[in-house]
This record gives sequence, structure tokens and C-alpha cells, in this order.
Amino acid sequence: STDVPQQHASPERKSAFGRRPVARMHGGPGSATAPPRQEQLRQMPRAKPVAVAEFSLETEVSRLPSEAWETRLGVLTNITGALRRHTQDPTTPSPLPPSRSSLYDRLVSVVEQHIGDPHFRVAVAALDTTILLFESPGGGSDLEYYLERILPAVLFQLTHTKEPVRTEAGRALVAIAAGYSADHLIRVVLKVLDQTRSHVLTAALHFM
Repeated sequence: STDVPQQHASPERKSAFGRRPVARMHGGPGSATAPPRQEQLRQMPRAKPVAVAEFSLETEVSRLPSEAWETRLGVLTNITGALRRHTQDPTTPSPLPPSRSSLYDRLVSVVEQHIGDPHFRVAVAALDTTILLFESPGGGSDLEYYLERILPAVLFQLTHTKEPVRTEAGRALVAIAAGYSADHLIRVVLKVLDQTRSHVLTAALHFM
């Protein structure tokens, strides 16, 4: 009798239906069984962890001034992030330089200038930075020298057209008031009354 050959699907025919050829799965005829999936993963080269760049206040303030509001916002966001991390974990190094140092002066100038930024998101970020600076350990004494510059800028934002700016300005005033006696604040506010901007005068009187 004539033997009828049995039909076997070749590896190539199986691969046409989306299945990998048997020879490729096992490394060819006569090869050992492929190692388990977990073993394959262990043998794969591992990616090296990406090092997180350390925060540099000098680098951040050096990025300003900038015409791009996204850059201004990014700088202030990075500064507030560093301040918050230190507040949550006081064992980490403080991102703030010594008070009255050149870098500290530059930091305060950046914050003061951007409290009145034309883009409201940048203004909110600057006010947020102001709050964290005054709430930081020793913030009141460190910032007393700059209070006559910062307070008018914050008061002026109480009349901003955007509610988020007005809200953050109110929070900033609360943080400022917590760091000084009433008598000291009254003396500073009286000096602010010499400002020519009517909005600042109205806000200062309301604050008193």
C-alpha cells in the first residue's frame, strides 16, 4: 500500500498567521529550550539611573530677565519647589544664601519685579515665592531690609483683575504680617503711603 504523507504546517506558514517560527523561538533545530521569561529579563542590560540635577539658585536667577513668560514662570516654580522641599525635610540643605549677600539681593529683586509681572501666572508664582520666603526660618528678619520694596508690590496686586493674583496677594500679606509686630508694620505702611499709585494707597489703607 502507498503511504499518504502527513501534512505538517511549516514554521513559515505558522508565522504568516502572526505566530513566530518554532525554529526562531527555540534558536533552531536541536537547540535547548528557551529560558523562562524572568530569566530573560534578568539577562537584559539594565538602564543606568538618570541623575537628578541639583538645584542651583544662582543658575535659576541667571536665567532672568527673559521675554518668555514660560521661562519666568519656570524659574519661580523651580525656586518655590526647592523652598518647599526644604520646608518638608529640614535636614536637606537650605536653598537660600546668607541674608544680604549678593545672591540673596538678586533673589529678592527677581521676586519683587515679578510680583507685578504682566502675565498673571508669573505674578502668582512670584507671590507664592514671597510667601515661602517669609515663612522660612528667620524669613522675617532676613527680609526686613527689603520690606519697603516688597510690601508696595504685594499691596498693588490686591486690585489685580485676576482673582488668583488677588487671592495670592492676600495670602502673602498674611505671611508678611505674621513676621512683624503691628507697630513695625504700621511704620512701613506709613512710608508706603508716600507712593504715587492710587491703587497702592487704597490697598495700604485697607491693610491698616
